[in-house]
Amino acid sequence: MIETLMFVSVEHAALAARYVNGDWSEISRILPLIDRFVRVGGWTVSIMAPFLTLCERAKASYPAEAFADQILTVIGDGSEQLKGWQNASIPARIAGLVQYFADRDAQMPLHLAQKFLRILDLLVDMGDRRSAALQLGEAFREIRAAG
Repeated sequence: MIETLMFVSVEHAALAARYVNGDWSEISRILPLIDRFVRVGGWTVSIMAPFLTLCERAKASYPAEAFADQILTVIGDGSEQLKGWQNASIPARIAGLVQYFADRDAQMPLHLAQKFLRILDLLVDMGDRRSAALQLGEAFREIRAAG
């Protein structure tokens, strides 16, 4: 049911009108539903994994600012509930999307770069090595965390 609500239950349907045909240009239509779902239950693997699948499929159209805000809501408080992510690839997938959005929006505003840097800091705290490497990359080298 979660995969259906996240529009990822079908990998590719060429004749579909949108989303599962690979055309995510109208993602704004479903963002309110996705946003609420992720912010409330994103700490669970069963919600975060399909959400990340959605973001990976829609990454060319998914708004980077919305992604950053959603992830920060879920991991921002360093919740004990995230321990369920230990055996999942969720932190690495989040880091991969942060890297993609940073590259896609190379001239991103400072506040967005700071949000992504905060996400990477939190992922490093969770033990994600890829995030540590990304922090030192070109996109974040000159960015300082917001005070």
